[in-house]
Amino acid sequence: MQAKHYETLPESSIYAFTAEWWYSPASTRIDNYFISKDKSGKYWVLWNSWFDDNWFKDEEDILTEIPVGEAPDIKSAAKLLIAKAWREEKGASSLDHPEFISQTGLLDVEDIEIIANGIWNEDGENN
Repeated sequence: MQAKHYETLPESSIYAFTAEWWYSPASTRIDNYFISKDKSGKYWVLWNSWFDDNWFKDEEDILTEIPVGEAPDIKSAAKLLIAKAWREEKGASSLDHPEFISQTGLLDVEDIEIIANGIWNEDGENN
């Protein structure tokens, strides 16, 4: 069965945290992560919202999902979803460890650092 996604970030979504990457003074990335369920209520969904400074508008996208049965609550789901999304992006495009967690919500800095360190240290990287 496939997840039945909303077309836009649902109002019922829960803010997880904001991560930032600083590639250069003229190139940064700021991701605002949100967790929701899909329309059927059978999947946890990870959303990313960011400001597109090329087009001067807010953008949002679904990064990944997991079945609700894999996580007993939204905080556990958030941890699994973030780990899954970052591992996938690291493998596909060499995503670096976030430079900075600028805001917290559902997850605190300690939760996020445990996830990030697990991903970027699993191959002996100290990044």
